[in-house]
Amino acid sequence: MQLYIKGLAEFFQSPLGQRMLASPRVRREWAFNLLMESGAILQGVIDCAFQEDDGWVLVDYKTDRIADEAAFLQRYEGQIGWYARALETITGMPVKEKYLYSLSLGKIFAV
Repeated sequence: MQLYIKGLAEFFQSPLGQRMLASPRVRREWAFNLLMESGAILQGVIDCAFQEDDGWVLVDYKTDRIADEAAFLQRYEGQIGWYARALETITGMPVKEKYLYSLSLGKIFAV
């Protein structure tokens, strides 16, 4: 596994990273199982979620090499949507913001 130390350092210096550091509740590598209405079980691991007064902020870290930012967002939009749904169901609190963070670009994408 490749470490992206520079990218992580840049993230924590960003406004979003600073918000995470100021949060009273941060969950990392949060595994979940969610029973769907269809009877299927959705399983996943939330990279990071942090709580603010009015809800959760969900952050998913990605290591992809990105040539097309629109395709990158489209590829992961569904996944982060399902993770937000699971987080809201499990905690009873809304997810107010969702982000993908590209470690290779050092860039935050609002979803």
